[in-house]
Amino acid sequence: MIHRGDPDPALPHDAETHRSDALAPSALASQEITRWTLWFAWASLIANIGIILTGGAVRLTDSGLGCPEWPLCTEDSLVSTPEMGIHGAIEFGNRLLTYVLVIIAAAMLLSVIRLRRTHRPLTVMSAIIVAGIPIQAIIGGITVWTNLNPWVVALHFIVSAGLVMVAT
Repeated sequence: MIHRGDPDPALPHDAETHRSDALAPSALASQEITRWTLWFAWASLIANIGIILTGGAVRLTDSGLGCPEWPLCTEDSLVSTPEMGIHGAIEFGNRLLTYVLVIIAAAMLLSVIRLRRTHRPLTVMSAIIVAGIPIQAIIGGITVWTNLNPWVVALHFIVSAGLVMVAT
């Protein structure tokens, strides 16, 4: 009969030591969710909601082709030009928010990657958001290339809503 504190005979001696090391206070502390992780989680949710709001502003102001090219704003400019007016600025602002989303999502993933053994769903959801943002950007480009085809616009919105769901 094995008593509490006795080594497990099924495990090699170093595996038993490793198991007890995993329960050490320093190991347990590294498995906790930090304030930074919570901050990045909230920032991710707010930024993903923000991209929907700026996308709505693009749609409501009829600025969907404010930047008529993708990935550039025009054939020879990455950014909106003064000649494009407010529509170019609104569309380009929406595109810029994508970079903020990428930074926040990457920071969130980096803050939870150390928790992958104890908080696997959190790590997976963070990875989904990191992967979803470039997919969303490509769908946005297809939206421009198809001159705002309503089916592609709808897909663009649905993917954003899905990312908000995951961030929540």
